[in-house]
Formats: sequence, C-alpha cells, structure tokens
Amino acid sequence: MDLPLSNSIVAQIFLLVTTLLLLTRLIHRHLAVRRFMALTNSKLPPTIRGGGFLGLRMARESDKALQRGDYLALLRSRFAANGNTYQGSILGMPFTATIEPENLKAVFTHIEDFTKSGRMTDWWPMLQGGVLVADGNDWKMSRNLLKPAFAHQKRASHKSLSALEDHISTRVLSRIPHDGATVDLQELFLDYTFHAGLSILINQDSSVTPEAHEQSQQRDMLANMQLALFEAGRRAKIGTLRLLDPLVRPRKYWRYLKACWGIHAYFDRVIDLRLAELDSRTEKNKGLGKGENVEDRGFFDGLADATRDRVQLRWELSTAVAGSKDTMAGLLAHIFWELARRPEVWMRLQAEVDGLGGRMPDDEDLRGGLVYLKAVINEALRMYPTIGITFRWAARDLTLPVGGRPDGKSPCFVPRGRRVITSFNALHRRPDLWGADTDEFRPERFLETVAVKTPEGVEKRIEQIKVMPKWNYLPFGAGQRICPGQHFAMIASQYGVVRMMQTFRRIEARDPRPYVEEAGIPITIKHGALVGLYTS
Repeated sequence: MDLPLSNSIVAQIFLLVTTLLLLTRLIHRHLAVRRFMALTNSKLPPTIRGGGFLGLRMARESDKALQRGDYLALLRSRFAANGNTYQGSILGMPFTATIEPENLKAVFTHIEDFTKSGRMTDWWPMLQGGVLVADGNDWKMSRNLLKPAFAHQKRASHKSLSALEDHISTRVLSRIPHDGATVDLQELFLDYTFHAGLSILINQDSSVTPEAHEQSQQRDMLANMQLALFEAGRRAKIGTLRLLDPLVRPRKYWRYLKACWGIHAYFDRVIDLRLAELDSRTEKNKGLGKGENVEDRGFFDGLADATRDRVQLRWELSTAVAGSKDTMAGLLAHIFWELARRPEVWMRLQAEVDGLGGRMPDDEDLRGGLVYLKAVINEALRMYPTIGITFRWAARDLTLPVGGRPDGKSPCFVPRGRRVITSFNALHRRPDLWGADTDEFRPERFLETVAVKTPEGVEKRIEQIKVMPKWNYLPFGAGQRICPGQHFAMIASQYGVVRMMQTFRRIEARDPRPYVEEAGIPITIKHGALVGLYTS
C-alpha cells in the first residue's frame, strides 16, 4: 500500500538529510586526515598486493596456513613481498603491519596511544580481565597487583628451584626411556611447566603428591587450557571471521566454551581453598605471637595481599598460569628439537653443564654463570619467539616514525581505530638485522669475546652474552607491558635444560618431517619434539 503523500515526503527528506550528514561526515573526516598528514608530513604505507576484495583472499590464505602449520612463514613472505611496513584489510577490517624497530619502539612505549582495546574479543570468554587484556586504569590496577606478587615469588627463589626440581624429576626425567626409545619431549614439558607453574604461583607444596581427585581435576584443567589457548590464538589471527564460529564450527565452538568454563571453575575452587589456608595460617601466627617468614610467602600470597576480589584473582592467576605454562614448554620443546639436529651445539652445551660437577644449578648459575646456555635460549627465542604476532589499536590519528611511501623512510600515518600488527618471528628473521644465516640455529650470534683484567692486573679474554639492539630483539615484548613473568619463565627453562643435560649424554632426532608450527598462544610444535635420549 502506498504511503500518504505527506508521509512519503517526510521519508524522502529524512533519507536525504541522513545521506547528506553521512557525506558531510566523510568529507570532514577526509579533510581532517589530509590536514593531519600535511602537518606531520606523514604518508600512507604501501598496500599489500593480492589481498583480494575486502581482504577475503588474505583471510582464506591465513586460515589455510594456520591449518597447514606455516602461518608465521606466510607472514614473513608478506613482509618480504610488501616491505617492512604495509597496510591491508581482512574482511573489511583495515590494519597496518610493521616490523621496523623504530615503529615498534613507538608502539610499545606509547601505551596510551597504542592500546589493547579489542583484545578482549579475541580472548573472550577465556579471559575477560587481567593484565593481558586490560587497558588504561584497569591495566594499571592489574600491574600493581602483580608487582608485589612476583616480588614475593622472586624472594622465595629457593622454594621455586625446589619446586622445579620436584616436577622436572617426576614429570620429565623419570618418564624418559634411557635406552633411546622415542619420546615426545613437548608433551612432557607441557606437563612439567603446567604443574611447576601452578604449584609455584598458588604457593602449593610441590613435594606433596595431590590426592587422586585433585590430580584428575588438574589433568582436566591442563586439557582445557591447551584447547582454550589454541582457540584464542586462532580467533586473534582470523579477525572478524571468528564471529562465524558458532555457525560454521558449532561443535568446536561449544568445546571451546566448555573448556573456558572449566578453567574458571577450577581457579574459583583453588582460590577459595588458598584464601582459607592463608587466613588460617595468618590467625595461627597471630595466636603464636609471631610474624610470617617473608621468604615463605609466594606469588599467591602477594596477590591476595593486594586484593580479595575473587573474580580479579581468577583473571590474574589464570593469566599467569597460562602465560608461564606454554611459554616455557614451547621454548623447551624448540630447544631440544634443535639440539637433536645440532650435535655440535649439544656437545658444547654439555661441556658447559659438566662444569657444575653434577650439582643442582642455583640462582647464581642460572642468572649468568652458564653463558652458552643463555645463548642457546636466546637463539631459540629469536627463531621461535613464544608469541607469534601481537596487536595494538590506534587510540587516535597517529604516526609511526618510518614506513610511509614511496621509499618507506617517511613517517607512516595510522588512522584512529586502526589495528597495528607485528610479528616477532618476522622481526627476528630479518636478514638485514641478523645476517644471511637468519634461518639457521646458531647460538654463537649471541656471544662476544671481551678483554677483562683480573684483580692481579692480568688481562684475559672471556666470552659473554652480546647485548643486542633493544628493539631488534623482543622475545617477551617491550615497554611497560613487557611480560611480567619473564624472569620466572627464563629460570624455569634454564633449570629444565640443565637437568636434562645432566641426565642424558646423547640425543637423536626421531622425526624426519620438516618443522611445522602449532600457532596457538604461544607457538608450539605441531608434531611434538620426538627424540631418543641415552644416558651413556
């Protein structure tokens, strides 16, 4: 039925006014951008070639690469083809990608300009708060909560090393055949780092074997976290395609939701138990008229001192456990995957570890005494950084120092709301920064020989870790939002390598297949680290 004339005219006028307003807004925005670019002398970066309409081709390529296990190689090829800074869009969502050190310095130091807004949609529902996804005042609150918690854990380093020994012995060393039978080290390392991190972060006595029901709950928790971390990584990489998951992947999406709810339920239960134990211990000490030994207080005690908000405790604790578990396990798996294929590195590392005379490594050894060990770990983090890619969002119209056309030397314009992507893997494999052998595992690139004088005035030459240009090497991120648990991750990883080298004298690779990544959060090896180990 036709509308009355008066109503038809009103509708046409409304449509015309709305169209004019939209056009006016677009024109105003276009002019504002032109003024900003002229004022800052900035240019747009080159647009990626072959992205397809609305970036559909890029989205399909990314999804296929994730399934094949060569997503990071795809990102490196895009930078090689389009330059170290370029722009594009995936499903109509524009982005700017960069691996220029000067640009990364700007992104990671100006946290008010380059925010994490939007990370929550990638991580939801696994994490809805906490230091990993929060921004602004929420992030500052999370950071302030974690500082004393990590300080407590660092002061109680003797307890941490004891817990690491308990778990590496029972969950890794005792489960490896000594006769060279094939074993998947990555699976064992995942078990080790999860339980070691859990016991240290919740201040649980690692020498006490949990009851059967607790062990079952921990196994379920480990499986849930594995699934949730992989799905969170996938969702972040495919962008808005994740919105289709309930329709095109309903079963997998439902499994993801159930895994996240299982994680929440586990930590809620643990938090209630630990808070009750902490309050009971505090009351007991008060009754005895004595204070608690500072060195006996761990990560959870420091966190509980700062807040009793159980939801906030859940986010911070689950973030810390998730971040430490796969970070360390992925790093250890990649180290031994390479050691099995680099006998010369294995032999040199073995010789350094033999210098301990069979004793357990202490804090001093792990902080700087084992130089070649540190070089091996640094090289593993260079080639296989624990986080494959990371995102920030421009809070307003901004510029990056370089990347603008035509030569890439001009300031690069980044409009407000634009997602800024970087790949640490691609940064760490730039031939112009790391040399032509950037795809080779060579720990010696992190070593340098320097001349020093002894107290007697005698000059001698020693090897030490080479200090790399800060923004060329970012294994744990950088700036104020650098990984707060990197110290714990490094200590636990070094300890694991030393104890493996003290137990086994020889290693063999047992997987002829080429390296294939599992690009979750963080990066692991798709087929595991299959090796054979011998005690003689």
